[in-house]
Amino acid sequence: MAPAWNIAGYLLKAKEELKSTRPVRLQQERLAQVENSIEERRRQTLEAEIREIQTQVDAKRQLIDSLGRQMEEIQYKEILRQITDQYLVMSQFIRTKTQPPLFWTPYKHNAITRKLQINTNEEINNRIKSFNQQQ
Repeated sequence: MAPAWNIAGYLLKAKEELKSTRPVRLQQERLAQVENSIEERRRQTLEAEIREIQTQVDAKRQLIDSLGRQMEEIQYKEILRQITDQYLVMSQFIRTKTQPPLFWTPYKHNAITRKLQINTNEEINNRIKSFNQQQ
């Protein structure tokens, strides 16, 4: 058995150490709480920034999609305009019934060639009207 004075001395020494280390432990616990609080705030701030950036990205994507649709519509209208202009030029000629169609004009018109030219002009005007209706 160990002597009583040895155990009592050990207990007194442990009690003094406990008193001296208690403030350090409390400080360490408080420091850990503060660090956890700071980390939580950083995490919340980063999450808010990520949400904001995602919102901006979504808005930009919608804008890009909208601009892409507008651009396609403008290109489509431009193609129709070019085709219409080309058909207007061709309406002055006579269209053959062959495939692919040929357009020609005689040196001098007579009644038959004038009628053929008028028919070609009407066909082309009908086609132009159908293009305009598609818009």
